[in-house]
Amino acid sequence: MVTSILSLPNEILSQILRDECLSNGDLGRAECTCRLFQANIQEYIAPRRRYTFWVDAVDQPAWRLVRHLLVNPKLGEQFVEINVKWKRRMAGDKETWTKDWKWKRKEVSRIRKLTTRWKMNTRTAYNILRGKNSEALLPLLLCFTPNLKSLDLGNINRDIMDCGRSEHAQALEALGVDINYEIGSAPGIYSSESQMFMPDNHQLFFFDNLEYQNESGFNEGPRKLPPGLSNLEHFSLGVQGKDETPFNTQDLFPVFCFPKIKSIYASGLIDNGDDMYSIARYTPNSRKISPVKHLTLKSYGRERSTSIRLDSIKRIARITRNLETLVIGNKSSRVYYSTKKRDEKLARRFLKYSKDTLDPTRLRINGGSFTNAGEYDEDAEKREGLARRQRLFEQTQTRLRNPNVSTDELHSRICLVSRDRGLAPFDEATRPGPDFLAAVKKYSERKSPHEFSLRIEMNVQNTELFDLCDIGKLTNLQLDSRFGKFSEAENELENFINLLAIASISGQLKFLTLGGNHYKRKAKRLDSLWDSLDALQNVVSGLKSVTSLTVKHGYLFHPSFLLLPPENVKVLSYMGIMSPCWWRKFAKHPFTGIERLYLSCDSIDSHEIKSLGIADEETCASFTDFRLGELEVSGLKWLSVSESQNSAYPADFFEQILKNNPQLPPYCLQAIVKNKRDLFTENMKAKIPQIVSSCGKELNKQLTKALEGYTQDFATAFLRQQKPLQMDFEKVITNSSLELLTQQFENEHALSFVKSCAEALRKQIGQDEGKNNADKKLPGNPSLDESSDSDFFDVDEDSSDDSDDDDEFEDYETRWARGEVSYEGNVMTDRSQGTALPVSDESTDIADESDEEDDDYDDDDEESNDNTDYTGSDGDPGSPPAPVGFPSFRRRYI
Repeated sequence: MVTSILSLPNEILSQILRDECLSNGDLGRAECTCRLFQANIQEYIAPRRRYTFWVDAVDQPAWRLVRHLLVNPKLGEQFVEINVKWKRRMAGDKETWTKDWKWKRKEVSRIRKLTTRWKMNTRTAYNILRGKNSEALLPLLLCFTPNLKSLDLGNINRDIMDCGRSEHAQALEALGVDINYEIGSAPGIYSSESQMFMPDNHQLFFFDNLEYQNESGFNEGPRKLPPGLSNLEHFSLGVQGKDETPFNTQDLFPVFCFPKIKSIYASGLIDNGDDMYSIARYTPNSRKISPVKHLTLKSYGRERSTSIRLDSIKRIARITRNLETLVIGNKSSRVYYSTKKRDEKLARRFLKYSKDTLDPTRLRINGGSFTNAGEYDEDAEKREGLARRQRLFEQTQTRLRNPNVSTDELHSRICLVSRDRGLAPFDEATRPGPDFLAAVKKYSERKSPHEFSLRIEMNVQNTELFDLCDIGKLTNLQLDSRFGKFSEAENELENFINLLAIASISGQLKFLTLGGNHYKRKAKRLDSLWDSLDALQNVVSGLKSVTSLTVKHGYLFHPSFLLLPPENVKVLSYMGIMSPCWWRKFAKHPFTGIERLYLSCDSIDSHEIKSLGIADEETCASFTDFRLGELEVSGLKWLSVSESQNSAYPADFFEQILKNNPQLPPYCLQAIVKNKRDLFTENMKAKIPQIVSSCGKELNKQLTKALEGYTQDFATAFLRQQKPLQMDFEKVITNSSLELLTQQFENEHALSFVKSCAEALRKQIGQDEGKNNADKKLPGNPSLDESSDSDFFDVDEDSSDDSDDDDEFEDYETRWARGEVSYEGNVMTDRSQGTALPVSDESTDIADESDEEDDDYDDDDEESNDNTDYTGSDGDPGSPPAPVGFPSFRRRYI
């Protein structure tokens, strides 16, 4: 009889609900299930909530949490653990561009009071109000969490955006920087603009707000700790591995002086001795002893320049006199910097200061420790690892020999990996040997398939590995081969066929991955190869239990060989180089039953094309000219196409696949569109500067010629009117000439420049199909594209009377600049002819309308009260200024 969960005691139920696999969302849904769950969660779980702080997440969870805490600060008392995760913006991916957060006016007032009360620095307060870098919210969040016990900063990412070398323009757009700049100056502008959203003196805003008083050369501790750090017991930052990021050791020093800190874990540490804030330069008061008991410090990388300085570690030893465990990993790749003598001396220093609490055997300096006899062993960690593996092996042997001993602790899934031509890539010290594999085989034979499964990754040369395994339990098989000579291809095919024939006996194989060797381009010997490939196809087709097939690497023995899936396969993946013949076969096969299709194709090279031509196969210079015509595959529920090279797919592939599979989810379509969009954008990035440059050369010639004419005419007229040369001659000629040049650029050259750029763009993008479609349209019904040039540009200067008006307009404007024409109100006076004309100023009319709109906007803003978004006030950060708009200078003559 199964016991109902509702009948369990509260003590057991609380243990279930306290499981780490349950997120806050799961607990929230459980509270809504029944009153029993709600009572247990509110009594036992809610006061000890774990929270994940996502930095710059697109859905802005950190900002929304702080907004809620400003209204309900009591909620912060439930937090006991905060884990920071980093999801910074990526300049090349607009989907990661988190929008700016907008505060309400009442919220701004409360934030100011909090930042003032807890003495947060100006840069932190500025970034909180700007709403762009959510990492600045962490110090503010700590003001609401007085019961916080654990804080993990994770693998920190200081930069507000992940930006590549050629992505500075996109990064500026993501930051909302709307200024005119040259492409070459984008890196410098991004560097200066992004600094406003970065911490002031340290790597994180968190450490920016842990300032220390320096009185008489002593560091007495933080001036005022936020409530969230007053009871903090566990602190950690950094992760080990390839994604590890460096962190300045100097910033870690204030953490040692938290009043209730018990454990500190820090990885990726570096130390710059030239920095004035380095730990080595602190002289802590001897009375200020850190309460930390468990300390782990690991340096970043393995170069001396990134290691923790010895002086810094000595300073840490002086203030940590209550240690119970200590682990320091600071070994450099240079032998002279990390020696047994130095490590032993450092270990004894820590023992000296923590002699009452630190056991010598619980100390690790670069893997070395003290033995029970008091001697320092630099290989202690390695010896313990070997001893641990030996004990596990002996326990396993004992369980297998004694049937009365339980074998539940042995893993029920075994993964054997062998990519070498030998049995396994182990050294002599760790080689398991046939005895271990025989023991595993004996154990698996007593288990049913649902209790024990076997996964094998191996080269096809390792046929002896199958003899040491229980093939009846094989569920996942990955066969691969190394590069070899063409003469080995048939032998490897034979090995493939034999191993797959053995694997088919079990009937349990679900996942199959095959990666064959590259064939050698000799058309004379391909006939025998195809016979073997056909035999391989027959064996694979007989694997009725396989539900997932993956064909990877460059190609499976030949680029024209399409390995068709067995009848029950639901998931199919093809990765590598495919020839036109391969695509023809792919287009004709219906792939019945396939639900998920994954393709990752690479373009075929010229040598391969030549070899295929020798073999009388279909070839094409580029896949952009290769079309399938029709495609049989349908019924797909998922399609994934890699973004490697669009030129590796036939020109009509995406059109046909989407036509036959309209049921594909939107995410698949978005991936295809994004792929094609990114490829088009990358192609045009290189072309646009060339277009602008070529068109700009002609513009430069026109403007230079016009400037020379203006300066010459003005100088002549000036000297005629004023014979003596005055002091302001240079200023007057400069202002007048530039004004005339600007007018001519606005009225004439700007339009021609835009027109020439547009025509060049159309040629580059290639709108032949669009032109053909336009020709097919009925006459008398012009489209927007057809009328755009005639509506906005003068195609023929003599084709309309507007050109005469323009000439008249330019003449009056030029004469106005020379002083021959003047304006008074709405009347223009021509001094040379003594005439007056009424004038209607378009710019004045437009300005009056915009003023009225602004007045209406101000009225709406006053009525919105506290629900309006905060835009800043005097002395406060506000929204970026609107781009400068140049007023219309052209007048309309009546």
